[in-house]
Amino acid sequence: MRTPVKIPSWILSSVGLFLTGLLLAGAMGGITNSINGWINPLYVVAVMRWQSMDDVWWAGVAEGVASGVMRGFVLCAIFTLGIALISRGECPLSLSLRYLFTIFGSVSVCWTVGGLFSVVLSLLFPQFYRFFFFGMPNEVGDVIRYAWVGGSIWGAQLGGVGSVFVALARFNTRWKRRF
Repeated sequence: MRTPVKIPSWILSSVGLFLTGLLLAGAMGGITNSINGWINPLYVVAVMRWQSMDDVWWAGVAEGVASGVMRGFVLCAIFTLGIALISRGECPLSLSLRYLFTIFGSVSVCWTVGGLFSVVLSLLFPQFYRFFFFGMPNEVGDVIRYAWVGGSIWGAQLGGVGSVFVALARFNTRWKRRF
């Protein structure tokens, strides 16, 4: 009779953290792309060059999920490895998940701020915006929607990277204070 293999709890916690992060990243990508596709499907058509696509909104949602999982894979790997190394594998899953949820809350804020910042920038400096951004429309309402979508995407992407490193720095500080 074989003895069952005992998997260390830190490995199980790390796998759980990583998989939860991937799931959240995919969901975040799908949700933000569904909102952005509803606000301005023309942005998606122009940037992705999906002129012949039948259902741009659903394709955008699927692309958001795929992008979220791909970017999330890298960021979740960095975050999970960072938590494991900082805590030497002693961090409970519940604590690391709190930091993970904080990251996704921060990304949501960055998504919103990026969209708003881009809208303001496009209204204040329309020529600058048209020069740097592909497919920019001419009508003010279309410009606002186009700018929102582009800015919110950049906000979420930059916010995701920044939030992971800020969360790891905060975790490192607080973990070291515990002892």
